[in-house]
Amino acid sequence: MNWQKYERVAFLFDPLEQWAGNLSGFGDIRKKYIAPLEGKILEIGAGTGANFPYYSDKAMVIALEPSLKMIKRAQKRLKKTSKQNIKLEQGRAEEINYPDNCFNIMVSTLVFCSVDDPKKSISEIKRVLKSGGKAIFIEHVASQHKFLNAILKILNPLQKAVVGCNLQRHTGEIISQSGLKIIKEEKIKLKDVFRYFEAIKE
Repeated sequence: MNWQKYERVAFLFDPLEQWAGNLSGFGDIRKKYIAPLEGKILEIGAGTGANFPYYSDKAMVIALEPSLKMIKRAQKRLKKTSKQNIKLEQGRAEEINYPDNCFNIMVSTLVFCSVDDPKKSISEIKRVLKSGGKAIFIEHVASQHKFLNAILKILNPLQKAVVGCNLQRHTGEIISQSGLKIIKEEKIKLKDVFRYFEAIKE
């Protein structure tokens, strides 16, 4: 499974993420989209907890992550934030161990490139969201620009082999096909590669 590949690279994840985040300004992106969220929130693929510092005190967060090595690092980050409103649990997006109609909001940040079964994952997200609940996705996807997409295709085999990350996913289409209604889509980085999707369960 793809998440097991992160067990091998967990020790490198934080320094690489910090370098990439500083280079791309991803901290500002997290602040823009994560900080305003309130209510009962499910975060999938929490990784080492990069989103944790940005959640407000009005958010009650259940953060799921399948890799135990990533969870250990996320626990350290959570402790540094001193936040009491985030609960970290082991779990996969394909099998969310919560009842139907449970959450106001779902958060996915750079996760759907590497989930094993994106359709099943979004089906699970839809199931646990309340009616009118919102799902937000900050993801990288296949580009519509020929040159950019050619580069992604070249890099894709290595990405898949090392961390199971698919640079050619069409996440927006998968969201729409799930029955969730996309109400906002924004191109946020690298032309159209990094995108923000906001969808609701009607």
